[in-house]
This record gives sequence, structure tokens and C-alpha cells, in this order.
Amino acid sequence: MLDWLRSLTTQSRALSEPQRQRLARVLQHRQKLGDRLGEMGAEARWVVADVETSGLNVLSDRLIAIGAVAVVQGAVQVADSFEVVLRQEQVSSDANILVHRITHDQQQSGLEPAEALLRFWEFVGDSPLVGYHAEFDRIMLERAGRHFLGDRESSEWLDLAMLAPALVRGGELTNAQRQARSHARPLDWWLAKFQIEVRKRHHAAADALGTAQLLCALIARLEEPERSSATVGWLHEQCRNYRWLLERS
Repeated sequence: MLDWLRSLTTQSRALSEPQRQRLARVLQHRQKLGDRLGEMGAEARWVVADVETSGLNVLSDRLIAIGAVAVVQGAVQVADSFEVVLRQEQVSSDANILVHRITHDQQQSGLEPAEALLRFWEFVGDSPLVGYHAEFDRIMLERAGRHFLGDRESSEWLDLAMLAPALVRGGELTNAQRQARSHARPLDWWLAKFQIEVRKRHHAAADALGTAQLLCALIARLEEPERSSATVGWLHEQCRNYRWLLERS
């Protein structure tokens, strides 16, 4: 425990003064997220993010790459996107590289982690974050933030793995729940359902783009009369409610 605390202090002290100032602005933006809960969900700027890691263990594996794209007023903004590879002191295994295809050279020549994370959070600004099975992405980003920035703040993500079935109605909902639970890769099932083609899977930027298109398809459902006033906060509430139901089913 002492070694862990010492590593946080050491990394935080390693930030340059300009980086410290940038981190302070990032944290100010994050504190403003609560002010956006009343914003109309269909009109908001959302940031859809995905990460690549050295493995699936949130306690020991490392963050390798981040990809993100904005969705504004229900449309993907390809020009408003972000992608970065974090420099690795120890590259991931060959088996892991076969999954995300980020080579040894790319990992060793990536951007310094503190700078990469600052740029990502500057890109996010005060926009709400979105992911698919977003808890993994959230934990990996927050672990890296604690280690490289001394950033102990947490953030809430809109999880499309919860929102997608929550917004599908009637008999379609029952089928969607069954399929999404049993399908080996449920994101692929939802992409196919909405006829979204992702040419390259297990690549942070490409997965973020596919997830962003799924978000757009779900936002389109907010045009129905009873959902036309759905806010950012309401969408988060639907996710929390659906997760609660799953945990008790």
C-alpha cells in the first residue's frame, strides 16, 4: 500500500508546471458535468471512448491506447475525434498484440502517458462520456490517471450495454435481452441489429466510431413523443435502472 501511494506522489510531482495547470483546468471541466444533466440528450455533445490494454485484468494490466469521437446533436463528428498510443516501458505480449495490432515499435514510441492522458481529458472537456461495457474503460483510464497524473477523481459513463436494451420496447426488448446476454460479443449483435458496419474491431478508434454510431441509432429513438424531452440525466438513469434489474434477475 505504501509503495502504491508513493508511486502516485512521485508521478504527480513529475508533472511540469504547465501540465499541472492543464490538469487543474481538466478537473474544473469535469466538475461542470453535473450542470449538463439537464441538457437534452439528443442535442448534447457526447464523447464516445474506447481503450486498448495489455489484457483484461483491471488491477494489473496497462492502458495502451485511447480512441474517442464526439457525437453532437445525434450525429457522429469524425472531424472531432481523438486517438493516442501511450508509450510503454514494457510492451505487451505477442498474443495481446495480435488482438489490438499495436506493434512493439508503436508502443515504445508512443506519447508519454501523462501527456497522452491530459490531451484525452482536454478533448473530453465537460462532455459526458459514453462506452460499451464502459466500466472497463472507466477503470483503466482512472487507474492510469491516478498513476501518471495523481488524478483521483472519478467519472460517470453512459453505458450503451445497458442503454440499448433499456430503450428497446415490448417483445423486441425480451429478444434483445436474450440475444445480448448469450451472444459471445454483444456489441457486435447490436451493431448488426442497427446495420452498423465496423471494418476493424479491437482497435480503439474504430471501436469508438462503431459505438458512436450505435449511440446515434439510440438517440434517434428519443424522437418518439414520450422521449422527446429525454435529458442527459434521464439517459444515465435508464442505464442505472436497467443494471439494477439485471443484477436482480
